[in-house]
Amino acid sequence: MTLRIVLDTNVYVSATLSSGKPYRVLRAVEKGDAELYISPFIFDEIEDVLGRDKIPFDDERVERFVDNIISISTVVSPDDVPGAIENDPSDNRILACATEAEADYVVSGDSHLLKLGEYEEIDIMEPAEFVRKME
Repeated sequence: MTLRIVLDTNVYVSATLSSGKPYRVLRAVEKGDAELYISPFIFDEIEDVLGRDKIPFDDERVERFVDNIISISTVVSPDDVPGAIENDPSDNRILACATEAEADYVVSGDSHLLKLGEYEEIDIMEPAEFVRKME
């Protein structure tokens, strides 16, 4: 059984900047060790964050990265967004994607999500923990 995962935007961004644990999570997906699910909201957030001045990516590189993510993902469009996280409502969109995808895991570096630990029987963990689980 292949694991179904949803990655928080911060994991995608970190994966573009180094070859650390977030990058290894994406490599696991590319190798077929996990199935990646994503929503239009997460795509938009990735493009927004990678397009900011602090990150040295031009529009073409951002587009190539997003195209690669599309090629290894299944897109879901959740209708319902939970209200589980009040301090950062955009994190609820990650949970919505995971619920719609019937994911096994949400992989994130975000403290609001990590504090939950689990949502609707979906485990929430840091990239390093997910990589250990895959090994």
